[in-house]
Amino acid sequence: MPGDDCDTAPMPPSVWDDDLDEGPLDDWLWPPPVDRPPSSDRGGQGGSEAAAWRSAEASLGRALAEAASAVARLDERLSVLGAERRAGALQHLALLDVADLVWAEGARLRPERLALVDLDRAGRTDDEAEVLGRAAWALRRWRAALSPLDSEEAIAHCLGRRLVVEEARQRDLTDSAEVRLLPLEADRAGGWLAAIAPLGDLHPLTRAGAGFSIWRGGQPHRVLEAAALASSLALARASGAEPGGLTFLPLGLGRPATRLGLGSSLEVQLSAWLAAVEASALAARRRLVALEAWRARAADVLNDRRGRGAAALADLFLARPILSAPIAATATGLTAARTRDLLAGFEDAGLTREMTGHARFRYWRIEA
Repeated sequence: MPGDDCDTAPMPPSVWDDDLDEGPLDDWLWPPPVDRPPSSDRGGQGGSEAAAWRSAEASLGRALAEAASAVARLDERLSVLGAERRAGALQHLALLDVADLVWAEGARLRPERLALVDLDRAGRTDDEAEVLGRAAWALRRWRAALSPLDSEEAIAHCLGRRLVVEEARQRDLTDSAEVRLLPLEADRAGGWLAAIAPLGDLHPLTRAGAGFSIWRGGQPHRVLEAAALASSLALARASGAEPGGLTFLPLGLGRPATRLGLGSSLEVQLSAWLAAVEASALAARRRLVALEAWRARAADVLNDRRGRGAAALADLFLARPILSAPIAATATGLTAARTRDLLAGFEDAGLTREMTGHARFRYWRIEA
């Protein structure tokens, strides 16, 4: 049964832990260049903007180093986890990050509501359908493997959209599954690629910030798509490099993301971007520490409880911050009675809290 044989040992020590004097810096702080198509556009408007981004990066060296360090620490913290615990932690962080980014777009969405839709397949009203649909897409994107953005098709795949050369192409589509995808004009995708191509010598975080700003185009409501593209740019690694723990770059945690990519100058935009990246990475790492502390508390409770399934339920709560009894029973393979007994025990121990106050259709959330 999933989770029954999961160890309850604490997270392995990290080279970034405060009680360690020093540890080797990960190459991610300034990684070897990723293989990219060469760009000959160093003049004209594109070259001028590229020079402006280089100037902005040069003036923000300290902020860039601090943001890169925060992301590297988060990446390393996730990398030392086992595959199942890492997947659960990423899902937990993704729920929080996507919900905050949706708020930055101007729509209110709590992580618990997104969890109910994505994990429990809860219903949605007509008013919520568009917002929840975009949020659910982002959540799937945040959990998916990263891929290089080296073509217009790759951009469309990253954004979950269909690539069209011109509006007339839409009338020729016969695949109903593809028709349901929003169109993405090839010119726009190609223009974005051309705009970031001259920035290949900059730090990945700078390129990500530039890509975020360019895709957003000064429109404050475009956050999720820009964040998806920025994650692929920021977390790109050299050919043959070992994959890291992160599958997305947190942006919405720690501080409001409403001003990301907006500002009177590229230096102002990059400064806000790096501040948001650093704050979000630090907030995500603190959340991971809190989840591990919760897991240690849960282990003490589990030692005092007999029977099967308690460890599986604890692991499930780490990945899903909100659960109902039916979903918990299905995911763990336990009986309904055993699941209700365990949920009551977790609540009595202060590990979880029932949210609704109702006698039926109840949901519990983790108290980390």
